[in-house]
Amino acid sequence: MIDKLIALANASKIDIQITSYDHRDTTIQVKDDQLETFNISKRKHYLIVAKIGKKTVKLATENLENPEEILHLLQEQAHLLDNTTTIPFAKEEILPIKEEEQTVDTEKVIHELTSLNELKKDFQELLSIEGEYTHHYEKIAIDNSHVHLMDTNQYGVYGLSVTVQEEEHMESCYTAVSDIDVDLKQLALEQIHKALDRLHFQSLATNRYNVILSNECVADLLTQFAPIFEAQLIQKRKSVLTGKLHEKIFSQAFHLVEDPLYNHGFGKRIFDDEGSKTFKKEIIKDKAFVQMLYDNESATNDQVQSTGNSYGVYGMYLEPGSSTLEELIQDLKDGIYIDHLTGLHAGTNLNDGNISLQAEGYYIKDGKKDHALKMIILSTNFIELFSHIKEVANDLRFDHAKCGAPSVSFTDIAIAGEE
Repeated sequence: MIDKLIALANASKIDIQITSYDHRDTTIQVKDDQLETFNISKRKHYLIVAKIGKKTVKLATENLENPEEILHLLQEQAHLLDNTTTIPFAKEEILPIKEEEQTVDTEKVIHELTSLNELKKDFQELLSIEGEYTHHYEKIAIDNSHVHLMDTNQYGVYGLSVTVQEEEHMESCYTAVSDIDVDLKQLALEQIHKALDRLHFQSLATNRYNVILSNECVADLLTQFAPIFEAQLIQKRKSVLTGKLHEKIFSQAFHLVEDPLYNHGFGKRIFDDEGSKTFKKEIIKDKAFVQMLYDNESATNDQVQSTGNSYGVYGMYLEPGSSTLEELIQDLKDGIYIDHLTGLHAGTNLNDGNISLQAEGYYIKDGKKDHALKMIILSTNFIELFSHIKEVANDLRFDHAKCGAPSVSFTDIAIAGEE
């Protein structure tokens, strides 16, 4: 059907490009020692881009069974469209990274997850433990009159949630990690101890503190703010970085890189959704924002080449340092270690960079964890936060495909707590 649609378009003097997405997901969910969900799902969809005259139109669909109707819909869109921006199509052949779809050993996964229920013997407060495993496989193809591109992408993710109870008080903790070299029992123990500590939490006085954010928290913040580096948002003046290209506004230690080919446990991308080749690029370097991220449309607007970021970012990370997290905590002496942030969508503003997020973690006294903290708010700004870096740890971690980070120590950050 793809060849037929391209042939029909060419006969009508329409240049067309079709991006095909073929997804297959295996999902296993366990609660305590019982299997709750075992599901294998498949989904296929397409993004069609057509150049009709001086206009470029797009159409998303789940099937190509009626090429004539698709062509008619594209022509109707072009008739109604005022925009005359023309964007380039893929022309360069890109050799795929040959990778066969992995077979999931479902019996092994189910056994590993249900076996965690044995931890209840060691922790009477452990009310429930829920585990999940998802294996994602995606085949991406791009076709036009010039090229056929094809790539595959796959990864597995474990998620764990524990709930503890002491008298009438309950606390839950959740984490998710790549399935590469994961120790599920150790991961569960970490979440159990964290939840037990939260049963006896305290707040603290509103003030400015020296703060460490865990690798998970830093990665979450980078993921949430990733669009501020995209030219599309900057051109609309909706990014806190609008007008700040090459300005030295960050800490020297904030060295931010995007590398879609980096082996971070969540797959790779050799080209973006428009067929532009991906490559490693430095976004923040030597205190400055040095590289905007372009798709074809935003690149055309600035008369530059696409950077292969039509999907946003993939594999963006903060370069790790040499110190361990434990060394950062010891060096902090007195301050706050935050290992959980909530409200990321509502509590962040891409336009002005403001951050106001509920936080949990520990108060650090004499370089050691003293007691658990809750009911506090991280109140800062993206530029302020990443201009106050004291040190970056070596514990680089990816929790998803977009962004990864190590733990980071910051100076003089506002924390709202008890008045």
